[in-house]
Amino acid sequence: MSADLLQKAVMFFDIDNFERLCIQYTIDYGLAIRGLIQHHDVDPVDYDIKVDQSLPIEDLLSRDEKLRQMIQNCSAHRWAFTNAGLPHATRVLKTLGVNDLFEGIIYCDYTEPDFPCKPYPEAYIKAMKMAGVSDPKKCFLVDDSIKNINAAKEMGWTAILVTESKEHKNVGDAQIEEIYELSAVLPQLFRQ
Repeated sequence: MSADLLQKAVMFFDIDNFERLCIQYTIDYGLAIRGLIQHHDVDPVDYDIKVDQSLPIEDLLSRDEKLRQMIQNCSAHRWAFTNAGLPHATRVLKTLGVNDLFEGIIYCDYTEPDFPCKPYPEAYIKAMKMAGVSDPKKCFLVDDSIKNINAAKEMGWTAILVTESKEHKNVGDAQIEEIYELSAVLPQLFRQ
């Protein structure tokens, strides 16, 4: 379904070519939209409206009480750090029922030229500034992207990879199969 919406956003692509380009641009630029901007003059704000904001999030996700409880039990300052735009990130967090548990959302501002996104260092620097943290050792990232995890490690952060693959056992500081396992690998951040 997402591919159909993506194709609507950039009608001049055939869907197979578009999917291939999105994968390649995500690899090359950290985010498909950055490659689409650079190589195809796609307007990122228009893309956000026609693609991310058009996704039927409420049909794909639902309130997650287990996730909410886990986040509530985390004693650390919590920020959502995403490569999505603010409207999409807000909808996802609200749908999951956890939007009130974060101090803020660090997101890709598509109105900003060359907006920073993970895995580029500028995104992590922006995140630290927004969170008011100067010591990278006080930063923790939980992500499902190996590139994002490796970049966080290079910045001096603690990084936890969410993956079902056993092949990535040396990526980051720890690996978990699902987010609910976070307290097992970072017990110091959770109330007992």
